[in-house]
Amino acid sequence: MKKIILYFLVIFIFSQSVFGTVINCEIEYNVQKASEEVFKSQANLNVSNDLINKYLYDPNYTENTLGIKNNITTFSNRIIGQFSDNTYGVMYLNNQHFYWFYNSRGELISYSIKEKTEYPTKITKYKPNGSIINTGLKISNNESYIFKKNGELIGHWINNKCYDANNNIILIRSKI
Repeated sequence: MKKIILYFLVIFIFSQSVFGTVINCEIEYNVQKASEEVFKSQANLNVSNDLINKYLYDPNYTENTLGIKNNITTFSNRIIGQFSDNTYGVMYLNNQHFYWFYNSRGELISYSIKEKTEYPTKITKYKPNGSIINTGLKISNNESYIFKKNGELIGHWINNKCYDANNNIILIRSKI
């Protein structure tokens, strides 16, 4: 009888540790799965003109361009990144839903909005006038897919390189 009770006790203890274990796993994305996720719903994000006007010209242009020149990408309130097409982007740490993209003269050329700060998250890129340029899915801090409005792949960012559908590098960034 003691063996039976001991047997059930061992099974009970073992089953508690097995059934009490939470298994964490990541969803793996490919172009098709990322596209489906991005286009299953369209975000309706309204950004105030006051906010856009605040960033029409990079308010930290001199400091940011000197930082880029000296490979300084992290400041107390923002992170900057330079792209191989001589544009650069800024993400302010007090509002990590927005990325502001500027040409080499510090003029706003586009901005992106992340729906949330956790991954995966949808990102939509806009012209300064508010019209959509493209949309994408940011899988992690190191990977994202970018699509045209018609669903065609523009690029797949892996780390600091963006690849087109034929695996050609189309853009390189230094940070962000």
